Amino acid sequence: MASEVQDAARSAGQAEMYAQGQAFYVRILVPPSCKRCTVLAGRIYRTDAAFDRHPGCDCTSESCASLQDALDRGLVVTPEDAFERGWIRDLTEAEMQAIRDGSDVTTVINSASGISTAEVFGHRVKVTRYGTTRRAAWRKRNPSRPVRLRPESIYEIAADREDALRLLRLYGYLT
Repeated sequence: MASEVQDAARSAGQAEMYAQGQAFYVRILVPPSCKRCTVLAGRIYRTDAAFDRHPGCDCTSESCASLQDALDRGLVVTPEDAFERGWIRDLTEAEMQAIRDGSDVTTVINSASGISTAEVFGHRVKVTRYGTTRRAAWRKRNPSRPVRLRPESIYEIAADREDALRLLRLYGYLT
């Protein structure tokens, strides 16, 4: 419900800006790019002030009249497109393998936030806090799971490819 309200507010704000003739700004990657910038590529902003994602960020912004204008001009690049083109420079081997195995690019990249280690069945594994809040889709499907494994740990403990795919599905990387 909260995300629906936020989406409605965002849409209303964008409609108001469009009605008033104000410009939007779309975030544009300068490849190769880091994974943190890649998940924000193609996003529409109201100002161009919020574009420095991190020190050394080389992303740019371009003004446009609407999202459709940005799409028509080829300014929007999805994380999936960036991965296929080889534009993401700092993915781990396990992250790249998870994406090649069908995992959602944004979910894999965002799982790098909140990394820690935990002891699971006698193994020291990498886990993430991303997607583990009460309202997160993964948590709703897995209310009793204490941790969410990172792709590195999944591939480390998987017995074979089928087991890896099962674990990627279990931990919310594959749908």
